[in-house]
Amino acid sequence: MRNWLACLLLILVCVLGWSPPAQAQYPFSVSGTITTNSSDCSTAGSCVSIPGPWAPTFATVGVDLSGTWTGTCSFEGTIDGATWRAVAANPVAGGSAVTTTTAGGGWQVQAAGLVAFRVRGSATMTGTVIVKLQASQSALMIGGGGGGSGTVSSGTTGYIPQYTAATTVGNSNPVLDNGITAANRLSYAGSQGIDAIAGPLISGLPAGGVGSSIFLQQEGTVPGSLSASGQDNCYADSTQHGLLCNFNAGTTLPLVQGPASSTSGHIAAFNVTNGGRLADSGVSAASGTLTATLYATATKCAAAGSGANPSLVACSAAPAGFFSCATNASTGTCVVSTTAVTANSVIQIQPDSTLGTALSVTCNTTADSGLTAPRVSARSANTSFTITLGTFSTNPECFSYIIIN
Repeated sequence: MRNWLACLLLILVCVLGWSPPAQAQYPFSVSGTITTNSSDCSTAGSCVSIPGPWAPTFATVGVDLSGTWTGTCSFEGTIDGATWRAVAANPVAGGSAVTTTTAGGGWQVQAAGLVAFRVRGSATMTGTVIVKLQASQSALMIGGGGGGSGTVSSGTTGYIPQYTAATTVGNSNPVLDNGITAANRLSYAGSQGIDAIAGPLISGLPAGGVGSSIFLQQEGTVPGSLSASGQDNCYADSTQHGLLCNFNAGTTLPLVQGPASSTSGHIAAFNVTNGGRLADSGVSAASGTLTATLYATATKCAAAGSGANPSLVACSAAPAGFFSCATNASTGTCVVSTTAVTANSVIQIQPDSTLGTALSVTCNTTADSGLTAPRVSARSANTSFTITLGTFSTNPECFSYIIIN
């Protein structure tokens, strides 16, 4: 009985020529048109899909949309034939991946794992969208090993590419936008700094035209664009061994330049009039001669003495200044209180009748020959010094003093 049924089935196959459906051969294409929209492709003319029901899974789908139309087409895929989700399509001309489009063009879709892909009219459509889809089992190579996406635009040899959008790599707007290749100089606009392993590290002028910058250079040639109006720029120069600066397109001068040689303990001094070049002055910090146009103390006293004997003068901590001693102290003493005094201080006293305005008194103008020269007769470290006075009357005696420690 079984043999008879098998023979009957064989006869039917031979007579009718029936065979099971064959799988699609890759790559293969599907064409169609979209003239309307729908939410689920239930409306005729709203979707074009690939592949057919007997085709295996595929890796890549090429999409081409043309024709005269308005509306929105969505790119969608499914892994189970039931649930459809948005799929990213990468423009073949470069640019960011999209899931919808309102204009014609060409795209590539990474479709590995999908059992079907479709283009659906998802918003009000007018006209006719001509849809061409081609499936391939060749993988679309986009991005690196991390599974990223994007396209690589053509560029110039040696240039460093950058991301021009979140998912697109290209160098149409290269990092080095001044025509300098990565082989000799790299422009950097970040905030985390650069570790220079070898070669000079050179900074460009700040954006916006006004600002300042520091050039760090390994050997002494002046960096380009150093002299620019509105710019204040400095760079370290190892040929001249100093920090050279240019202010507002002026002359490039040393701000600080170290001496070629020096002696330990000596004082460095500026040795040019139009820069900050330092040189060994030959003067020891511990000994030697110091020359200055003017000397100034941190504080200066100007105080009138009290009307008593001794006449008391309050000068706080001043190491120099003016004071007066009242006539009550004639043939007596005058005590000047200042914490600048030490046991070894040099105290210099000079009568000076021109200090009336500074002291708000009328200074005694008796001829010096009629006065006994004042002398320091006592001192108390960190407290005061005392002078002994000659005979004078009518107006207080005025003095200047300086303490050297």
